[in-house]
Amino acid sequence: MTFRKKRHAAEYELHAPNSRPRLIHLRGRVAWCLSRLIEAGGVGITAHDFPGARIAAYVLQIRKAGIEVATTYERNSGGWTGTHGRYVLTSRITIKQPQEVA
Repeated sequence: MTFRKKRHAAEYELHAPNSRPRLIHLRGRVAWCLSRLIEAGGVGITAHDFPGARIAAYVLQIRKAGIEVATTYERNSGGWTGTHGRYVLTSRITIKQPQEVA
C-alpha cells in the first residue's frame, strides 16, 4: 500500500488599503503556513507550535508574495535561553479556493 502526502495549494485574495483586491496563488508548505496564520488570528504562531516546520522560511516566502506578517520576539520559557519569533498576519486575506493536490 502506498500513501501519498496531501499537498496544499490555495488561491488567496489580498485586500490592501487603497487598492483593488489582488489574487495570490501559494502552494505546499507556504500555503499551509498562511492557512495556520489565518486560523491563529491575532495570537499568531511560533515555531514551537509546529515542531519541525521551517516557519521562518515559509513566512519569508509569504512576505515575498506581498502579504504583511508582523514579528514580535518573546523570551523562551523553561530551561532554554534566548528568544523566538511570533508571527502574526497583519494583511487582510481571504481564501478564495483551497485545494488538496495529489
